[in-house]
Amino acid sequence: MKILVKSHRGGWTTSSEWVEEEYKNHLALKHRQAKRPPVKTRLVDLENSKPWMESPRSIKDLLWIAQQVQKRVDQYGPKHRVLL
Repeated sequence: MKILVKSHRGGWTTSSEWVEEEYKNHLALKHRQAKRPPVKTRLVDLENSKPWMESPRSIKDLLWIAQQVQKRVDQYGPKHRVLL
């Protein structure tokens, strides 16, 4: 007779050895992760940029901004390769 055993993941199985092995691996993984040093995150200053134009008032101003952005994209953006 097979008895259903609940896994710690929430599923059901008929093998208690499998559940024990899975739980042992789960605890080992948590132990390895706890020994790992925390991930260092760099602080990013989001206030270091200034707008192209404080308050654009016309279509001409918006077109000027678009041209300036396009110049920067052409200058610093990804370069496209031509595949033959």
